[in-house]
Amino acid sequence: MVAITWLIIADQSAKGILDQKCLDLGQIHSDAVDYPKSGTPVNVNTVPKTDKRKPDWNAPETVDLDDSENSFYESSRAIGKLFRAINLPALDTAKEEAQRQRRHLVEDESSTLDDIFAELCFQHPKDPIFIAVEGRVFGFIDTEPHSKFLRHVVDLLAQYATELQAICATNSLSHSRNVMLTEAEAVIGTIVAKCSQRQKRREAMAQLREQTAHLVKFVRSNICGDDDSPREDWLARAWAAWRVSQVESNTFGASSFGWIALGEIFDAIKSIEDEEKL
Repeated sequence: MVAITWLIIADQSAKGILDQKCLDLGQIHSDAVDYPKSGTPVNVNTVPKTDKRKPDWNAPETVDLDDSENSFYESSRAIGKLFRAINLPALDTAKEEAQRQRRHLVEDESSTLDDIFAELCFQHPKDPIFIAVEGRVFGFIDTEPHSKFLRHVVDLLAQYATELQAICATNSLSHSRNVMLTEAEAVIGTIVAKCSQRQKRREAMAQLREQTAHLVKFVRSNICGDDDSPREDWLARAWAAWRVSQVESNTFGASSFGWIALGEIFDAIKSIEDEEKL
């Protein structure tokens, strides 16, 4: 409260940060920081008041700043110019992605294990990333699809997608049942939708990150396997998981599942190399 009040008064005063109220707030802030040592709390009534109209950069995200009847003015300070210079095309992108995501969730017809196996047998990607990764993996294991590992990762992807979908639905700022976060928002750990309550968004993002981190840890441990299992099996599961994520690329969650699998491929290779050095 003290910091925001300081910024608002500095914005409103012709003297800027040299305004006496700003100087007083500096002392109040210092006293508040010293409270754990001094034991003397700051009286909130000593915090100076601001004008009723607030600068535009302090407005809630949901306020229409073009509405002349709102109680916010266009700040002429540097902070106001920086605020208005910010453009968030990610909001429109997220809306488009959310619509595409919902369509796939409605239209999705899960592939069978036989379908995925057949696709892997006949699929030969030409992109440089696949060629580079396959060449590295082939130095340790056979890269041909193996049903032993394929069934495990197909079931793991299905479980991951279901739980990720639940996370995206429960952490949306909207109360509508049809609104959910995008897969990209869940992976990055952010929420791009506008919200009038900043604290609500921060709490929702913290919960989102905690839940996705727990889910990713679960997936990684399932790909890694037991500590006493061969490192080559770890790599085989990670390779199979990455290949399945490519075949099922239109499935919700497959993209981020692929990134997790790719990370496990690199970790498994490093573990094998470290073991060989011993």
